[in-house]
Amino acid sequence: MDIKQNIERLRKELDSLYQIESTMAVLGYDQQVLMPAAAAPGRARQLEFLSAAHHQRLSADSLWELVLELHSKLSELDSNNQVIVRELHRGLTRSRKLSVNFVSERARIHAESFSVWCEARPKNDWESVKPQLEKIVKLAQEEAQLVGFSEHPYDALLDSFEPYATLSVVKPLLLSVADRLKKALPELSEKYGAVTQIVEEYPTSQQQELCKRVMKDLGFDFSLGRLDTAAHPFMSTLGARDIRITTRYNPKSFLPSLFGTIHESGHAFYEIGLPEEFRGTARGSAVSMGIHESQARLWENLVGRSHAFCQYIACILPEYFTSKHTAETLWSAANTVRPSLIRVEADEVSYSLHIVIRMLLEERLISGDLKLEDAPAAWNELYMEYLGLEVPEFSQGIMQDVHWYGGSIGYFPSYALGNLYGAMFVEQFETENGPLKQILENRSFSLLKEWLVKNIFELGQSYPASELVKKVCNKPLSSEAFLRYLSTKFGVEI
Repeated sequence: MDIKQNIERLRKELDSLYQIESTMAVLGYDQQVLMPAAAAPGRARQLEFLSAAHHQRLSADSLWELVLELHSKLSELDSNNQVIVRELHRGLTRSRKLSVNFVSERARIHAESFSVWCEARPKNDWESVKPQLEKIVKLAQEEAQLVGFSEHPYDALLDSFEPYATLSVVKPLLLSVADRLKKALPELSEKYGAVTQIVEEYPTSQQQELCKRVMKDLGFDFSLGRLDTAAHPFMSTLGARDIRITTRYNPKSFLPSLFGTIHESGHAFYEIGLPEEFRGTARGSAVSMGIHESQARLWENLVGRSHAFCQYIACILPEYFTSKHTAETLWSAANTVRPSLIRVEADEVSYSLHIVIRMLLEERLISGDLKLEDAPAAWNELYMEYLGLEVPEFSQGIMQDVHWYGGSIGYFPSYALGNLYGAMFVEQFETENGPLKQILENRSFSLLKEWLVKNIFELGQSYPASELVKKVCNKPLSSEAFLRYLSTKFGVEI
């Protein structure tokens, strides 16, 4: 069989796998948005079944042999198919080390744990969710051993979210950022920490309409998706041209739902901007979660928390609420800097400290240096060390994030890396197009989005994250653009 026929066979098989993945995404979305609590055990079984079916197909010898044949002739393929085959070969080399039983059991436990967490967190019930997290950590440790690693078992998990990344590179980079942010935080908190917050009555229905308006003005096409409510905001791709965004509402403030929506819209723009003809392949997939988070953090912070964007919000706000706010009051409220317990509510300066704390805990949990029974105390110690805060209860500490309880150990570094990537991308955008401030003042939101589509989205996984940054920004990944952005914005050397 010739190369063209083999490529056609491969694309057909990848499309079948993509349909299973999309179906699982629908079930996962429904689990978090609409599913009744009593349906949790059945949903866990459904996800277990589909995970097993997907892995059986993915790890089939026939697919592996086809990929090996094409990989041996990589130089004969066009550039698009080179990316597809290269990354599939890499992914199968990993996934074939995991048995169907392991993958299906992991899916069931992750689904069960998520449902338990949803009920336990509001009750501050650590004892209920602890056994579930013990199972998840054990599975993660087992996965690391099965897929293998060259330096640290955490690398095997990090690689699921940041392909080609290692703790030996990521950890020193993020610790150096954390050190500089930690030193600057007291001065910044003194200057920006006493701002009067915008606290009034904001009906949820009106907040939702405001969020939809902002999504539309930023360029979100509602024929391709929708906005819903969830306990923890997320974006999910349920299939080709089906993007779902969720946020959560605080009746006393519209800012959390607004910034949560902008954040998830950044994720959505990336998914929508990927080349549709390559859906289900590496050529039509995001580079890494760090690059994905760069889009979310970029739109939420460098755009959403800018003074120019606050001017835009101040103009449209009277259409939704009776209270009036100036761009200055909005900017001050959106850019308060002070240590806080909850990651998703953290300011731009302290946010990366929350991420470093979680990375350090994950590293120790996976290596076995930290036992789960000691993890809450270790969490609290790190919050005191990095943020000077006492953690009063589990729900504001080790139970606050969904990630671990949904099985995503190794994800958190992507958020801090996203801060670094995003700042570098915006700096390069400004080099080519002029100050972002002026562009936002003109409400030319599409100009930034079009630049991102051309330089990042349309490339899919053509380049690993580190190479993509070099290609786009003409320099390797560093923290300097991010720290420079914060220093300029807040007028304090970081």
